[in-house]
Amino acid sequence: MFSQKSVPYWDIDAKKPDGAAVKFFVQQTYYDTLLKTATFEGEGDDKVAKVQISDKFQYGQKNEAGDLRFVVYHDLGNKPFQRRFVETALLAQGAGMAKKAIASFGKDGAAVGSVEALVGCFAGNPLKTFKA
Repeated sequence: MFSQKSVPYWDIDAKKPDGAAVKFFVQQTYYDTLLKTATFEGEGDDKVAKVQISDKFQYGQKNEAGDLRFVVYHDLGNKPFQRRFVETALLAQGAGMAKKAIASFGKDGAAVGSVEALVGCFAGNPLKTFKA
């Protein structure tokens, strides 16, 4: 019998050390734990948290080259597929931005009939764990 878990995640727009944007998903109940391991720079509205990626983090990506990589911090006992996070990222873009979001994943917005076609590219792919 399959069990279905529903765990809320925070969707964060983060930056890699080189300044490139990366989607970062944090399981809601792990957020405070993550902040305890973070270092902080700046003050007030300019305050930025930095975390060191380790084998406690997982990731998903479009292909083996690492295109469109996103990072996930959560209970590693959870086994969500990449699709869950891709759907969330696309829904966050809003209906009016769907074609633009599809194009950002390397698909032709005019040729793709629905967001589901793009999400299908990630369906069934498990998250991968970063090597320490």
